[in-house]
Amino acid sequence: MNINKEMKVEGATEESDRITVITTGAKYAFEKNGKKGRIFCYQRLNRERLVAELEFDYSFAEMSLEHFDEEKCVLYENARFRVNGDSVLEIGGRGHG
Repeated sequence: MNINKEMKVEGATEESDRITVITTGAKYAFEKNGKKGRIFCYQRLNRERLVAELEFDYSFAEMSLEHFDEEKCVLYENARFRVNGDSVLEIGGRGHG
């Protein structure tokens, strides 16, 4: 069994105060309100539970959902945030990909 074929981005929603990305094994909630950007990281295997909270020194107020499909979800706000189908969150420069 190739587990990578079964893991995917199941959905991404953008609201005025948050962007939520759901994968087979995780959920990421990018909070867009407030003076600091925050990402809430949840594990979804067996049961959903909060496993980490990341805080950035700048607001995510202008964060936008640029692209998503079953393999990846890409968001931008002073940096590139990419959630892969295998539930890995990558944070990088402004470059595309």
